[in-house]
Amino acid sequence: MSQAAEFSTPFWEALADGRLLVPECGACGRRFFTPEPLCPHCGSAGWRWAQSPGTGSVYSVSVVHQPVNNDHEVPFALAIADLDDGWTMLTHIVGCDPEAVRIGMRIRFDPDAARSRMLPLFRPAGPA
Repeated sequence: MSQAAEFSTPFWEALADGRLLVPECGACGRRFFTPEPLCPHCGSAGWRWAQSPGTGSVYSVSVVHQPVNNDHEVPFALAIADLDDGWTMLTHIVGCDPEAVRIGMRIRFDPDAARSRMLPLFRPAGPA
């Protein structure tokens, strides 16, 4: 198993259970993604996995019209999620028209969609 796979195994296992985990540094308290051997903020090796509430807003979005593979329906909204608990991640926004996704839109982690796709998916926090 590669070192990167070892770092991310708890993330994928939690995702299969419908939970969203994030690395949190024990020294500086900051959260970050993707998992790295050292905290990218302070250089400490003492980070742990923490539960994220999975709420935030869209920082950036692009509507993708070219299929990535046969499992991806197009178009889909590829976004950078700015999570309320202090970290960002790349994700897909589901549960609404991809063209309706806007910067600043409130979003929430969708545990059911994540279980079925094994991707950390988000949906609009309010009515779509």
